[in-house]
Amino acid sequence: MSGSMMPHLKEIILNGEINGHSILAKTRLGFAVFQH
Repeated sequence: MSGSMMPHLKEIILNGEINGHSILAKTRLGFAVFQH
């Protein structure tokens, strides 16, 4: 059971990292636009 849970857990972590990076990129873009 724990063996089948591992890939799912990695997927959640990976998705979280991707979402976090996209949010970070958007806020950086927003700050750049705001400064201009």
